[in-house]
Amino acid sequence: MLSYTPIQFMGALTDFLQSCPLLMDVSDVHGFPFNPATIEGNGLAYTGTPRPQRRFNAVGEVRIEKQANFIFYIQRTWIDEINQKEMADFVAQFEEWVEREDIFGRTPKFSTDIDFNEQMWADNGMLIEIDDKVQPFKALYMVQIHVNYGLLFGREVN
Repeated sequence: MLSYTPIQFMGALTDFLQSCPLLMDVSDVHGFPFNPATIEGNGLAYTGTPRPQRRFNAVGEVRIEKQANFIFYIQRTWIDEINQKEMADFVAQFEEWVEREDIFGRTPKFSTDIDFNEQMWADNGMLIEIDDKVQPFKALYMVQIHVNYGLLFGREVN
């Protein structure tokens, strides 16, 4: 019978995100469940995996291509248009940092299929909320993070 080890996404991604030089001023990355109303800093939430693609080979192995999706919440103070521009620049730079780290092999790896070309990227960063009840205003931004990874399962022996 095959042994199964679940993939530990949240810890590996949290460690990876805490290594981002753009986040040096706020190093806390909180895992799910993340409540932006009560936590200062950043949060990571798993948002699901679409139906995987399966391929069978001649020796009975199954190769599965999956994509895990996350939302990275980023809290910052928001005073005026200058901060809005700085945050737009930050989001673009963060997305580029994730891409660069992936290209140079510095992202966490989740594939069990050693032949799979795993990829991580970030996109769709945006401002989603401004809390104007506090001074300075608190802004909540989100960036989507995606991981394409491959699993390889051998034949089960009864």
